[in-house]
Amino acid sequence: MNCQDCAMLADAWLDGELDPTAMIEFERHVRDCPACSRRTEALRSLASTVRSADLYVRAPSGLEAQVRKELGRERHRQNPWRIGAVRWTASAAAVLIAGLIGWSLPRASTRPSDQLIAQEVISAHVRSLMADHLVDVVSSDRHTVKPWFAGKLDFSPDVHDCAADGFPLVGGRLEYFDGHPAAGLVYRHGKHTINVFVWPARHTLAQPVASEANGFHTLNWSQDGMEYWAVSDAAEDSLRSLADCLSGQANAATQP
Repeated sequence: MNCQDCAMLADAWLDGELDPTAMIEFERHVRDCPACSRRTEALRSLASTVRSADLYVRAPSGLEAQVRKELGRERHRQNPWRIGAVRWTASAAAVLIAGLIGWSLPRASTRPSDQLIAQEVISAHVRSLMADHLVDVVSSDRHTVKPWFAGKLDFSPDVHDCAADGFPLVGGRLEYFDGHPAAGLVYRHGKHTINVFVWPARHTLAQPVASEANGFHTLNWSQDGMEYWAVSDAAEDSLRSLADCLSGQANAATQP
């Protein structure tokens, strides 16, 4: 078994789906190959983090009591117009409380939490390095990479080269996040690979949000109706510098 075979079988090994012979060969290769050993350990740690992640959103304490208190005050007022308002408020409160109860349950059918998306982004980054599938289109020319996505996505991602700032464009590939296809843009920074994933935004971020897990940094921001996730083992400051470059070039492109 070689490194490529190991990368292809990593998920099956993690889920215990390999037959005994393949399992022995896989573990023998991982034991003797430091690179595959590090990557497999990172994948196992990532899976453990996802399984143990807290994906519940809880209503603020005391909210229900506050709503009920306000309803009680309204009931003591005899104005007929206010009675109608009380009924409307009660209905609205019921919807609010039901909504809060729904938010307190696992959100399987709505947008995954940003924590889960961050883990998916890191997993995609690790897979691209392990499976030697970093790019589908290899080019440092944005005019080559951007047209390549045409017909493969239902949106047109902005593609910029930040070589002048120390982040040369390597190419692009297709990915899939948050129930939607995404553009994957690949940059280099010294010896580090940085993946930048782009898809239509479902919410707007006032400022970039950084996180760190399993030795990888992520940076999430939104601009011009698009959501961006940068991920790498490079320092957080490097991701912020790349984000500033991409945002600056996007702003410059929209100027008359």
